[in-house]
Amino acid sequence: MKALGIEPRTYGLKVRCSTELSYAFVLKEHCSFLKRELILRKIDVESTPNLSGFLFPLFFRLTTPLKHDLKTLVPEEKTFMIHERTIDSAILGCKTSFLIVTPEPKSQPLPAVLLLRGKPQEWLKPHEDSSRRGRNLLSVYQDLREKGYCKELAFILPQTCNDSGSNFISHGEALHPELIEDKSQIGNGRIDAFLDEELIPHCAQSPLIDTEHLSIDGFSLGGSSAIYHALRRPELFKSCASFDGSFLDFDFDNPLVTPETPSDLRFDFFPYLFGFPPNEKIFRKQNPIDMAKAGLGKHLPPAMIHFSNNQSPESNGWRVQRFLQEAQIQNHAPRPDLDEASDHQWWWVDEHLYRSLPFHSHFLYSSLSQSQ
Repeated sequence: MKALGIEPRTYGLKVRCSTELSYAFVLKEHCSFLKRELILRKIDVESTPNLSGFLFPLFFRLTTPLKHDLKTLVPEEKTFMIHERTIDSAILGCKTSFLIVTPEPKSQPLPAVLLLRGKPQEWLKPHEDSSRRGRNLLSVYQDLREKGYCKELAFILPQTCNDSGSNFISHGEALHPELIEDKSQIGNGRIDAFLDEELIPHCAQSPLIDTEHLSIDGFSLGGSSAIYHALRRPELFKSCASFDGSFLDFDFDNPLVTPETPSDLRFDFFPYLFGFPPNEKIFRKQNPIDMAKAGLGKHLPPAMIHFSNNQSPESNGWRVQRFLQEAQIQNHAPRPDLDEASDHQWWWVDEHLYRSLPFHSHFLYSSLSQSQ
């Protein structure tokens, strides 16, 4: 690390030239992140505008944890490959990128967890919000591996919002895609078809992922979408999980029905999804609660669903509890609210992952052993 001129904080960095792989953080919009989080001394990121054109992987090593009460971070010398992939999607009508994360070294395709949230980098940034304090997906995963709670896994991190972050769609199909002004990454919003016909088949062609053994997980809108996809494609996923999922409610989120609604998920905020006034038939066809009540819940893969204890009207806790109550599915979470202090923050996402990754690992490897 000293040879690279990098200060030992939560992360270290090794760079190896390659013509096969690229790393998503090395994009213009993330150069400031690299400089801030990795304390680069030998690479002047800001004066290297064409850095995003380089094809090389970055090997991340998690090093000495910050000096406050955190769970044990990844021991030194543990490495990961973070592979950027871009699909010129005929279904979405645009180019869209996603990440595949694998531990190194790796000798065979790995069972994988598909993680849903707006931008894939959110799972990897150790300071995505002020609560996270240096942890991320990789540190949680490696801590579990070191303690013997989790077997070797890969991760698929798609992008389910546009580059500007103004529009999100992680399941279903946009009813009015013409209302999406910035179509980068999400195009016309045909997410279900993209996942089924392009993303998963693309991963199946990779030597990194065993797509016969997949699980799905997510946070917030990605959390409710993870359950939606597991309801829609139970044969595809060996397990599913969610933290503080944004399960929509047709009356509460509809200002035409509840004019004074405190919802931050009002239908008029995203008319491209269901129209406005919202098309109730289209909404209920894509709504996990209605899907489960219609009988799909009995086919749901093993599920671990957590929610935050935030009691504010705009929080998601009541939404998840309503889903669990009305859908009548079996929830394998010993304590669904995680903790009395749990909130809609990345610290608690990581706490969810501490519980859900061993859960996914168990069902993925049980299925793998049965197929051999």
